Amino acid sequence: MLVQTSASAPVVFLASGTRGDVQPCVAAACALQQRGFPVRIAAHLEHRALVEGAGVPFMALAENPSAWLAVHPTLFDGVISRTAVRETARYLRRVPRWTANLLDSAMAACAGARAVVGGLASLWAADVADACGIPALWQLLQPLTPTDSFAASVWPWRVPRTLSYVFVDAMLWLPLRGVVNHWRRSHGLRPRGIREGALVRVHARADAVMNAFSARLAPPPADWLPALHPLGTCFPQHTPALDAHLQRWIDGGDVIYIGAGAGSMAPITHALPWLHEALLRHGLRAVVNLPAVPPAFLDRMRIVRDVPHGALFPHMRCVIHHGGAGTTAEAARAGSPAVIMPVFADQHFWAERAQVAGVAVAPVHRAMGRSTWLARIDQALHDVNLRTGTQSCAMRMRDENGAQRVADRIIAALAA
Repeated sequence: MLVQTSASAPVVFLASGTRGDVQPCVAAACALQQRGFPVRIAAHLEHRALVEGAGVPFMALAENPSAWLAVHPTLFDGVISRTAVRETARYLRRVPRWTANLLDSAMAACAGARAVVGGLASLWAADVADACGIPALWQLLQPLTPTDSFAASVWPWRVPRTLSYVFVDAMLWLPLRGVVNHWRRSHGLRPRGIREGALVRVHARADAVMNAFSARLAPPPADWLPALHPLGTCFPQHTPALDAHLQRWIDGGDVIYIGAGAGSMAPITHALPWLHEALLRHGLRAVVNLPAVPPAFLDRMRIVRDVPHGALFPHMRCVIHHGGAGTTAEAARAGSPAVIMPVFADQHFWAERAQVAGVAVAPVHRAMGRSTWLARIDQALHDVNLRTGTQSCAMRMRDENGAQRVADRIIAALAA
């Protein structure tokens, strides 16, 4: 049963996850706030500066399971090994406690809220919304709606398309079912059944799902309802200028970007000798978003941290990255051809989509070696058709206005 709330009550974004999960929430929250709607973002403490720097009120969430997954090899990486099996078991043992703490901290953050907005890393937002008696909306950065056109975007294994959605729902719901239902009972709510999984809850109402990614990269399949069609990527509304010293360094010659994200730090670090060889071969330098590089490589590589992609990527001859939803979209919007090495969850999906959209070469997988890396980089630098396709896609993506369209959908949901 929904509770009547006043127009002054905030919309709360439950932004669990990595920076890539939080930044689109900040963009959508800013768009809502600019139109006179109170907002609040509940995120992990490491993202406080990002949220408050955009002028959005911040509330703290408890532990961040995504941070753990980003540094431990698990079966979510799509590779079977003793280490992956062991670390997956450790994750499954820990995730109930993490989830219980997240639910409690999210409940505190949603006190007096008008609506809750969740995402892939906060699918328990539906339970918080139930406890508060307010609607749950979904800002999704990757397609989670079942379709006959492609397998589930976050499932790294090759299985029949229909089965992939069943497996994802089981993976997201069954490890949490016990702790979530215990929490629901403690708040006077009916326990959720075994078939009331994460994806089932998200898609209970099509108009509550906001697919916040670009149709240029992931066109809507024919079997989706119109309400599910992509609204566009939620890019930051204001991109700060690059540091003056970094800008001068970039202006000194041709530069590429090398970076890693959730779960992909070790594989890309392993490829650094080949990437350095490519820099020497083509007379390039690289901006590197990694904790460290071998000292011998610093003649061609400059380490950076937390540099805004929107300001950096337009200066890059090509972008070498992990295939995160936000990084893939930023490279495409900048018109910079990409070389993608997917490792974790939806990174495989976006690497394939970027290739099909003509903004990236064929993905590089961790088993591939020196010759493949050198060939892919050479193609990204010199393939005329790839550069033309990337520039064409960039022109269209710059007009999508995803954050404003997500804000439109939230406002319409509040008025319903």
